[in-house]
Amino acid sequence: MTKIIATTAGLWYNRPRIERSNGVGSMDVTPARERIVATCVVQEVVERYPQTVAIFVHRGLNCVGCYISPFHTIADTAREYALALEPLLGDLNRAIGEEGM
Repeated sequence: MTKIIATTAGLWYNRPRIERSNGVGSMDVTPARERIVATCVVQEVVERYPQTVAIFVHRGLNCVGCYISPFHTIADTAREYALALEPLLGDLNRAIGEEGM
């Protein structure tokens, strides 16, 4: 099990945290609007945007506080719960006020 977690953790560091609307990764310091995308890690989304907790809870997703949330992306979560990805992303982005993106 430790080997699996270590492998997953290694992949997590290579994923973009929050994608900028200008397509540049989160290390860019230029001001740009951000949005939640499929490759965003669940724990980072919840920590950065606490208002998204209501979306996860409303949909019956046990992501908030889950020990896997530092490693699962939004896409992983949708797949695990057999949910359509785009509506989930739409709800999350509406919650943070970035619907127009």
